[in-house]
Amino acid sequence: MSGLTAQQLYERLRPLQEAKGYYFNKDLTATMELIEGLVSNRERYGYMC
Repeated sequence: MSGLTAQQLYERLRPLQEAKGYYFNKDLTATMELIEGLVSNRERYGYMC
């Protein structure tokens, strides 16, 4: 998953989690800020934390 943007990660995770009954927050601004943090951590530390 390296090199993914926050939007690409969101688009990959959304169908996977919705199939299991989990949904992202409807406030996309807040959701994207959190996902951007995950992407940043992935680049910085090598894993999403």
